Amino acid sequence: MTVDKKGSRTIFIEDEKDIQKMEGIPLRDIKIQDKIAVLKVPLILDVQYEDDEYIISNEELCIHSVSDSLKDAIEDIKKSIETLWIEYVDADSDTLTDDAIAFRNKLKDMFRE
Repeated sequence: MTVDKKGSRTIFIEDEKDIQKMEGIPLRDIKIQDKIAVLKVPLILDVQYEDDEYIISNEELCIHSVSDSLKDAIEDIKKSIETLWIEYVDADSDTLTDDAIAFRNKLKDMFRE
C-alpha cells in the first residue's frame, strides 16, 4: 500500500503473489442509504486469490464475496454491510431476537455517529 501526497491510500497488485503478501484490506467507510458511514476502526477484509477469482471475507460480520474483479468483490462486501445495517439497525427492535439485537448493537458500535 502506498500513500500519495493527498493522503489517499492505493493498493497496487501486479500479480497473484502480491495478494498472498497482503494482511488484508482495511475498509474505512461504507455508503449506507446514500450516506457515508465512517468506521471507528477499519474493518479488515481478508483476501485470497484462487482460480482467477478474488475471495474477500470478514469473519467478524460473517460476510464474503467472490469475483473475478477485486473492486467488484469489495463493492459487494460494502453492499452486504449496508444490507446488514438495514436488516438489523433500521429494523424495529421488537421484531428482533436477543441475538439479533446483540448483532445490531455490534454494528452500531462499529461506526462513528
